[in-house]
Amino acid sequence: MYANKLRQTGVTTIEFSIGAIVLILTTLMIFEASYHIYVNNLVDYALRETVRNTQFFAGESTHTNYQSRINNLVTNDGHLWSFMAPHENFTLTGRYFNSYSEFVNNTGLSETHDDFTGQYTLAELTLSYEYTPIINLFGNEPHTISRTTVLNLEHEGWGE
Repeated sequence: MYANKLRQTGVTTIEFSIGAIVLILTTLMIFEASYHIYVNNLVDYALRETVRNTQFFAGESTHTNYQSRINNLVTNDGHLWSFMAPHENFTLTGRYFNSYSEFVNNTGLSETHDDFTGQYTLAELTLSYEYTPIINLFGNEPHTISRTTVLNLEHEGWGE
């Protein structure tokens, strides 16, 4: 009987240790998954709000206005993402098209092209975020989260 008790003395400690390791790993994975979901939703929200706020603008330089709106949105210190998602990780790119056929053939101009005038019929805007995991568990590598939207720029060039 005494020998049987000696064999079972450390069982509770070992079971607790294994359970604690599993609990800690699971908690870390939940935090990482929650942060990833948060950043995905933030990129969606930022692109949607940028486009919505810019649709009321009538002027010459489309991409400059989109860029300034996204910068205002992600660099505002009053928002939660100002410390959770650094604004340096956001990149807005655009391709602009004079007609639907140019869009289908993908022959538009980017905002960095020399012939870019700012007056186009369609725009394809892509907002990218360079995501870096909080905790690198199980090979979770940094990657780019991007969202793209296509806009009809019917309001461009109307004047004030």
